[in-house]
Amino acid sequence: MHQLTTDAPDRLPHQRRVDFSGDARRVLLAAVSPKELLRTTGAVTAHIDAAVGRSPVFPAWGATRTAPP
Repeated sequence: MHQLTTDAPDRLPHQRRVDFSGDARRVLLAAVSPKELLRTTGAVTAHIDAAVGRSPVFPAWGATRTAPP
């Protein structure tokens, strides 16, 4: 996994865009069925859509949890 060079250097870590190498992407995508990829894409899209306009407090996550809710 590597950070995309088109990102602004002043972006916060959670705002940076990353990508996988072509080989890694092929392996990862081959490990999951197309049906599961579609379901997961829908779930992530719905989560992002619901989060638009909200500003979570990222430092608070680390104080109480290891991952965001």
